[in-house]
Amino acid sequence: MTLGYYSPTGQDASGYVMQPIPCRGCGQALQGLHEAHRCPQCGIPAGRSVQPGILRFAPPTWLGVVRSGLLLEFWTIITIIVLSVIGIAGGIVWVMGAFKSSKGPPDFQAMMGRSPLITVAIPIIGVIVSGLLTYGIWLITTPEPQPGAAYEGPKTRQTARGLALFSFAISATSVVIQMAGLLGDPIVVGVVQSVATLVSASSFVALLLVLAELSAYVPDIKLAARARTTGWCGGIGMAVMGAMQVLTAVMVGDGRQFASRGTPPGGAFMVAGCFNALVGLFVVVCYIIYLVTLYQVAGRVRQAKDYSQSILQQPKGQAPVPAQPVSPMPPQEL
Repeated sequence: MTLGYYSPTGQDASGYVMQPIPCRGCGQALQGLHEAHRCPQCGIPAGRSVQPGILRFAPPTWLGVVRSGLLLEFWTIITIIVLSVIGIAGGIVWVMGAFKSSKGPPDFQAMMGRSPLITVAIPIIGVIVSGLLTYGIWLITTPEPQPGAAYEGPKTRQTARGLALFSFAISATSVVIQMAGLLGDPIVVGVVQSVATLVSASSFVALLLVLAELSAYVPDIKLAARARTTGWCGGIGMAVMGAMQVLTAVMVGDGRQFASRGTPPGGAFMVAGCFNALVGLFVVVCYIIYLVTLYQVAGRVRQAKDYSQSILQQPKGQAPVPAQPVSPMPPQEL
């Protein structure tokens, strides 16, 4: 895909329209207007018709909604990182304490079943966090109102919304089932949790692709590339964690199969837990990069919103005085 930004066939290097390009709102010819001028007839920015892929010509109300979703995701991810670090540290201390206080291999299944923190608090917190993330994704993927929609990515947007809703539904359902005691088999519970993790991984990838599209229409190609890379790396890491959840559930559910092979079940459980912790740290790193990307995209959207608002505050046919001269940019290849 090519963003023909400052294309010589549409406008000159200073941003003036050189051809009778019709306005997307009313069809008025825009030749002679600056990209930051408003259409003399309907009042929408000329740049929305000449360069429909540039966010700073999008409606400021829509940009505000998108930015609200980005900030909600930002602060929710911070909460996830803090809780993850606390959980990893607490889990390591808990496992080490279990081995010290037990003469034989600890019965982790029984110990986890007796802990209200594991059986009640953590699942409920997970559902709340999942709900906040889902709402944030819903705001970020809000369709841009017509006419002159600049944001082109309906399939990616719809995919991100669908996966977010599916992930939230699975998380809430699994918590209700576990708390009701309907799934006593730890292997089945592990499979349910693994499916939820895999769906969350898919949702994570889809959301990063949405951020990549938004970044491309800033336009910021480097930011878009980073968003794509982070999405795929984080998604793969979360998928591995989902597979490890099934493996851990199998070991907890029937540790005797490891003992028959001469491997202590507690040792195998610890090895799997350490590997899962390493993968979790990798995912945390991806989330930190994701956090930085969210912050930067939110900042770019805020700048676009302010510029778009300044255009709409001018009379029709006039443009705001730019704080700095705009330099020409060649077409960008995505």
